[in-house]
Amino acid sequence: MRLVEKVFSREALERLASAGLVAVEGGVVKPLACRGGGGRLVFPPAHMGYVVVPWLKKALGASPPLAVADARLKGRLEVEAVYVSDLGEREFYYSPYLGFSVCSVEQCYADILTFGEPGPYLVDLVWSRGLYDVDKVYELAGERGRRILAALVVWDMVLTGRSVSWGRFDPYREEFEEWLDYVAKWATWAILDDGGVDRLSI
Repeated sequence: MRLVEKVFSREALERLASAGLVAVEGGVVKPLACRGGGGRLVFPPAHMGYVVVPWLKKALGASPPLAVADARLKGRLEVEAVYVSDLGEREFYYSPYLGFSVCSVEQCYADILTFGEPGPYLVDLVWSRGLYDVDKVYELAGERGRRILAALVVWDMVLTGRSVSWGRFDPYREEFEEWLDYVAKWATWAILDDGGVDRLSI
């Protein structure tokens, strides 16, 4: 766990608010209460989990907020959560500005690919390759996540017929075939839309 504060842009705060993670009034961030009713927690305590925030694009809100939390919190959170036993190997940090922990960009997309509904977020990975470390996403992802990422890389090569920088990992090491149709459905338009590449900072 890395205790590093992140400076959030106005756009990022608006996305957090639209996803129901914070309240922003007059430009002032008001973190949501971390404790819910009946002794349950809204979000994991800072050292026991984090909220997955997809920073790269405006896809935030395409699905409900997801938390990744220590297995000892199972059944105690109000937010939708995935419970893991390897929390110490994940990249996240507490934000006193937000009042809860969030993960790094790479950990976020690794978790979305591994645990979530990744389709709406594949455009982030296609258009924003220069804003994150693809190899780090691959390293942090679980088996499902690595296969989907491999399918995305292979489908990009099939459609464009060109070598695009997708990091150093070898997608052909993964059994990605079952995910090709899924990736084609969600990412084909983004791959073919060269004018849509996001060159903005996170």
